[in-house]
Parts: sequence; C-alpha cells; structure tokens
Amino acid sequence: AALAQVHGTDFSQTTICRFENLQLSYRNACKLKPILERWLIEAEKKGFPGGQDDDHDSEEADPEKALSNAERRRKRRTTISMGSKGALEHKFHVQPKPSSQDIQVIADELQLEKEVVRVWFCNRRQRDKRVRTSLVQQRLKRSNSTPSAVSFANIAIGSSSQEHTNGGQ
Repeated sequence: AALAQVHGTDFSQTTICRFENLQLSYRNACKLKPILERWLIEAEKKGFPGGQDDDHDSEEADPEKALSNAERRRKRRTTISMGSKGALEHKFHVQPKPSSQDIQVIADELQLEKEVVRVWFCNRRQRDKRVRTSLVQQRLKRSNSTPSAVSFANIAIGSSSQEHTNGGQ
C-alpha cells in the first residue's frame, strides 16, 4: 500500500512474494529500483521529527478520496497455519484439481474461506508447474553439456581400446 502511494499502482502478489523471497529477476529488480528508492526517501522523511508530508494528511482528510481508496483496497493476505498447510498439501496430492464442491468441503473442514482454499490450490498448481519446468530446463542444460564430455570420453576410450585389441600396432 505504501509503495502504491509513491508509484500510483498496486504490485501483483507474485511480484511482492518474489521480492520478499529475494527471487526477483534482474530485469524486474531494475524496474523496481527507482520506485523503491523514492519510497525509501518518503519513509525516511516520515520517520524523522518534522518530516511529515502535508499532502498525505490533506488526502486523508478528504472523505471522497478516502472512500475511493477504501473501495480499491485489497483483502489482507491470509495466513494459513502449518496444520492447515499440511492438510491442503495432502489433499493436493490426492486431487490437484478439486471441484467447487470439494473446495467448499475442504474450506469447511479447515475453517477457511472457500476463496482462500481455491486460490491456494491455484497457486500450488502454478508452483508445481514452475518446479517441473525448472527441472526440465536443468536436465536440458545437463544433457547439452554432457554429450560433448561423453563423446570425448568415448573417443578416448575407443582409441585406447582399438590400440589394445590391435596390440598397439
């Protein structure tokens, strides 16, 4: 929310999570750098005595602006307990794409909102897909570097075995 005031837009949950986990791409980090620098300057101003920003106070005093900001506000991030995460993981391994009725049953069992459970399953499927894609890319990188090493090894082995069978002639 504080960054949105400086930059004028909200950041996606993905960008926020990647930022928190220090997993931003270089390009995305370069885009965020000037925004974060401006935000940091503003935050430091407000942290020091006499550094309060008058525009910010007048914005909160305007009821029309306050109402429009409240309407646009996102729901707070839901924290899911470790026990519930374990249960969700188990359900995911049994059925990664539960029906709407199944999601409601799971939500009722875990005392979570249906939307929270639905989003958790969507995010978990995306994470699974991202991990699978990463593994495939790693295997491709290894297979691209391995053949040349294998071919050199085969050439060396092949030539020495020929020498050995021919008696070194």
